[in-house]
Amino acid sequence: MEKLLDYQGKNVKVNFGGPESRSGRLLIVKSDYLAINTERDGVCYYQLKHVKGVSIDSKDHSRTSGRHNHCYEENDFVEILRCFKHKRIKINRGGPESIEGVLNNIFDHHLEVTINDEIIFVSIYHIKSVSQISNSKHSGHRRSSHGTGHRKSHRTGHKHSSGSKVYDAMKKADKSGTRKYMYNDPSESSHSSHSKGKKSSRRSQESKGERPHWHSKQRMLRGGWIKLS
Repeated sequence: MEKLLDYQGKNVKVNFGGPESRSGRLLIVKSDYLAINTERDGVCYYQLKHVKGVSIDSKDHSRTSGRHNHCYEENDFVEILRCFKHKRIKINRGGPESIEGVLNNIFDHHLEVTINDEIIFVSIYHIKSVSQISNSKHSGHRRSSHGTGHRKSHRTGHKHSSGSKVYDAMKKADKSGTRKYMYNDPSESSHSSHSKGKKSSRRSQESKGERPHWHSKQRMLRGGWIKLS
């Protein structure tokens, strides 16, 4: 890949297809990684051992990169990973080996990444590419982790996990203004007549096309409301 040094500042395409293929301005070429500035993911750092090929835009005669996102320049790929410590990153571009989370620590042969309430251990050898996720693109969930690392669950229980999903659904629906809610009791526990009266009142509101009234989302969580699909 030494030949790529002659093409820094030019438009290139890394790989020729599949989820790991990206096009952008070639910013850096080092002994074991290269960096390109893409419109989709910002600056992406590719580990050269996993790059199948690079194509050059023969019509591009410019050498200036213009404005681009901040780009780290280190001696090797592991040092690039250290720049992302405690930051939200995306490992690999897509497919079953792509994950998103916060990089907690870097060890000799693997990374420790936190994704919501889980810790994922990712082999550095199998990392094809990495990029930082800006706050505006923060998704807060794992895309996929099959074949990439081992996970260690830190869940506190089913109720907490289910509650988080309900809470997220309510936040999303509250933001978009949707009124499609229904009552659901995940534990199938019995309720007092007072609770049933509240449930009937809420269902009545929904049947009239009204948005259920609540003073706090925690009350809705305890009541077991979920968003209709």
